[in-house]
Amino acid sequence: MHHRVSFHLQPRTLSPAPKRLHMHPLLASTPSHRAPIAYDVRYMPSARGVGEGLLNQPATDPPTYTALQVVIGATQMRWKWMLTVYPPISPACPSMPISNLHLLTSIYAFLATPLTYADWLALGPQQQRIVTEAYEARCRMSEEQSKRLSKGKNQEGIYTMVGGWREGARRMDCLGSRTCLVGVESDRWGTLRLVFA
Repeated sequence: MHHRVSFHLQPRTLSPAPKRLHMHPLLASTPSHRAPIAYDVRYMPSARGVGEGLLNQPATDPPTYTALQVVIGATQMRWKWMLTVYPPISPACPSMPISNLHLLTSIYAFLATPLTYADWLALGPQQQRIVTEAYEARCRMSEEQSKRLSKGKNQEGIYTMVGGWREGARRMDCLGSRTCLVGVESDRWGTLRLVFA
């Protein structure tokens, strides 16, 4: 018995290499250079200490008018999430690029999302301990901040920490004690990775 095999080779077209995105100097980080930003992702981003003009500038060069993919991960936790940031929608200016503030606000909103039961089960026992410790520390800090607010002694300004005891663990708790965003790395394939300290 003879088997016949036939196949047709398609001419291979090479797709252009993705353009490397360069991050705004406020966010740009490399293994040998840290960005000037130090943003605690447990708080809503604000222009305090940075300046509104700087935050409203495009987050990338060239400016990004389409979706931006950002990897959020923690090496000590062995997990990662992919965040897709879309440009802001504004009737006044329908084609706005993703700004530094929009990127930071998207990161904050993503990390402020409560952990699902499936997320919790996907963590191992050691990782669950790290998340629990971070959650408890965040809730204690939130309690202290609430006490200062009720006494009219809010040194941090009007921005408060997200969540409390009743609201459960958040994605940001998966970062453990490393909640300070110190930059965004961009590799030659256009992948953006957040750097935490």
